[in-house]
Amino acid sequence: MLGGNWIDLLFVAIVLLSMFRGWRSGLIYGLIDLGAWIGSIVLALHVYQPVAGWLGEIAPWSEAWDRPAAFVLLTLGAGLGLNLIGTALAARLPKHVHAQWVNRLFGILPGLVNGLISAAILATLLLAIPLPTALREASRTSPLVGRLAGLTERAEAALTPIFGDAINQTLTTLTIHPDSDETVQLPFTVAEAQPAPDQEAEMLRLINHERARIGLAPLAADAELTAVARSHSADMLRRGYFAHTSPEGRSPFDRIDAAGIRYRTAGENLALAPT
Repeated sequence: MLGGNWIDLLFVAIVLLSMFRGWRSGLIYGLIDLGAWIGSIVLALHVYQPVAGWLGEIAPWSEAWDRPAAFVLLTLGAGLGLNLIGTALAARLPKHVHAQWVNRLFGILPGLVNGLISAAILATLLLAIPLPTALREASRTSPLVGRLAGLTERAEAALTPIFGDAINQTLTTLTIHPDSDETVQLPFTVAEAQPAPDQEAEMLRLINHERARIGLAPLAADAELTAVARSHSADMLRRGYFAHTSPEGRSPFDRIDAAGIRYRTAGENLALAPT
């Protein structure tokens, strides 16, 4: 694929295989599969809360997992039930209806939709979970990953109240409070972490957008402070810790002072997420 990589080929293969499966199943069964999937998600979104409350009373896990577990159980259960009902109804049709070439040809359409949904979910996961360096870089440079993940933005808004607390209890997204002396040991190290100036610029743009929204002046990047921040980031990844204070007890202010930077006030925000 021109301008792509093997990740893009994987997504193309997923969509093509789903279209082939749609052709083999036909339009009728393809619509049943697609309808059962969408219907189960819609149903789960509307009734997961009382089920989550019930699970919270009987399940031994953290409260943060009640809503995700309820949503997944409802989605799987409703999807299976709707699929069985649809399949039973479709089985009453004459066999030659399912075998007609028109039915099989138009079965490609729900297959395409199913393939795009599957690829979009996979793309979102590739951007949302910790990955080995090679796979992370391949995902980040894939032209299709960002486009497919963008298809799930509206779904993410609906699913955040369900999965947000559970995600915050994992290392997928990790933050340290600015006033905290907390240190988190990372389950990985990166020997030679590379800066990401494009992402730094995008983060500054987003911050200034929010500042402008509430009437604050924009911030500007500072090359010397950027070097200090990058050095601390590389040190944390190299030694596998996540904290404002280094293992030697050096605070953000110690690092700024050591660089000879003059300031009236300073602060440091830390957040770790796969990019």
